[in-house]
Amino acid sequence: MCCTGSLDRYTPDQYFCAPLRRAVREAGGTQLACVSYPTDHFFADYRLTVARNVADFLRKR
Repeated sequence: MCCTGSLDRYTPDQYFCAPLRRAVREAGGTQLACVSYPTDHFFADYRLTVARNVADFLRKR
């Protein structure tokens, strides 16, 4: 699971999740989930949401 924030100035999607998403897709991978939240690099106001979503993702695996 790749999580990013749309307001992230340190690891923006185009340099972080997008290359990973392309590489996984090209390798035939199907279990990568990429989620973007409307928040900053530290998920300051989305930490509980991110934690729940990551836990749900892992439980399903």
